[in-house]
Amino acid sequence: MIKEYIDKKTNKKMYEIVGEYIGKNLLTGKEKRIKKKGFKSKKEANLYIARKKMEFESDCSILPENTTFESLFNIWFDSKKHTLSSSTIYGIKRDRKNYLFPKLASLPVKKINKLYIQNIFNNFLSDELNLSTATMKVLKVQLQSIFEYAVDAELIHKNPVKKIIVPKKDAKVKKVFTKDELKFLLEKGKTELSQNYYIYARLLAFTGARPGEIAALQITDFDSKKLEVTINKTISRNENGNYYIKNKPKNQHSVRTSKIDKDTIDMVFEYMRNKKISGRLFSNRNYIYFGHHLKKFLQKHNLPLVTPHGFRRTHATLLSEANVPVKAIQAQLGHANITTTLDIYTQVTEKQKNDTIISFKKHIS
Repeated sequence: MIKEYIDKKTNKKMYEIVGEYIGKNLLTGKEKRIKKKGFKSKKEANLYIARKKMEFESDCSILPENTTFESLFNIWFDSKKHTLSSSTIYGIKRDRKNYLFPKLASLPVKKINKLYIQNIFNNFLSDELNLSTATMKVLKVQLQSIFEYAVDAELIHKNPVKKIIVPKKDAKVKKVFTKDELKFLLEKGKTELSQNYYIYARLLAFTGARPGEIAALQITDFDSKKLEVTINKTISRNENGNYYIKNKPKNQHSVRTSKIDKDTIDMVFEYMRNKKISGRLFSNRNYIYFGHHLKKFLQKHNLPLVTPHGFRRTHATLLSEANVPVKAIQAQLGHANITTTLDIYTQVTEKQKNDTIISFKKHIS
């Protein structure tokens, strides 16, 4: 803060800096504030503040020689967390506990080299961890950012993570239901699944929505006259790992209104009446345990172990098999990019393979 005052000796108007915040020492956590008198103008006082901020930031950029990875992580995390969503913070904390700290926490940053990091990533493929390639890529991005912070702080000269190679696992085809398998599930599930889990499964199957989007649905999201459901929320986790309703879905394209068949919407409203629901259709517990109940049902009937998210892939694949235009499938799923719809969610079914060769034979006959 800059204040005016009258100098007692000269009786002239002067300016002073009082308790001006110039930064926080990330290592000690202490704030730095300055005060000084004797400035002839506000401009002169502001220039002094700017210079002191630069000097402070420069001094604090140099970390102690014996800084451990744990200390570096905490400093980096403190500088980043204000720009991150609560679910991202939760993910970083989980990764720190499960994958990073067990191997790196106590090591001095200066002693961590590329070979050591590469060996850690190679071991991520072990039976004990068996991490997916996608998870390992996320961990590399995190580590690269952490060590780049150490480079900027002049603690190390090179980032040891930049040139490591993320091991590739054999790509597995994501499991989806065939049309007959889905029909069997929807018929048999009426009597073998509890009503809440059956409605959950049916909504997943008939909307192609993400499991978290279904779990966040409320009675006001359904329009029985227009046969529509509005998807504009999702389940997420805060930085402590607790579930909550996030009013912003994955991206702006995820906010959408989808058509829904009359049988499904009638079942939804019957379920609401039976359970006397006035708000959310499903509890957080339903969301957490649906996968467990689904797996037991699938194992009992020797069906492929499709995950809750696999209903979304199934929906897209069966729409494609029914010759629904890709743009329409993209809108139904709420994808920002049509490439995602084509490359990730629509799989070629046996029916499509057979139709392809039949079409080719007809064309050349």
